[in-house]
Amino acid sequence: MQTRFHLSTRTSDRLWVSTVTLAKGLRTREEEEILSSQFLLKAIANASKVPVEFTPQLNVSDVSTETERLFSEDEELEQLLNGEICFKVYPFSSGGQTSNAERKIILPGSFNPLH
Repeated sequence: MQTRFHLSTRTSDRLWVSTVTLAKGLRTREEEEILSSQFLLKAIANASKVPVEFTPQLNVSDVSTETERLFSEDEELEQLLNGEICFKVYPFSSGGQTSNAERKIILPGSFNPLH
């Protein structure tokens, strides 16, 4: 028997999915929960575009797969209009100087330019 957990994050420009299968009996329930929590923190950091160094303590019999799909500008706009995402962020800067808190335009999902 195996223990499996799945994580997925979705932002306006990408979909990230992780599936981890742990060999049964190699860890206590608490150790499995700690490991899955570490993967969750990694997923949150990735979705927030925060650099993180994480090397999971997996055994040879454990299996971890990650997939990531990046969406083009056109795909994002199509998803916004179809109600699949609720916002689209457009970063911009004035003249070459950008601050740490860049200004952004957010198009909410309720925005319908066709009516």
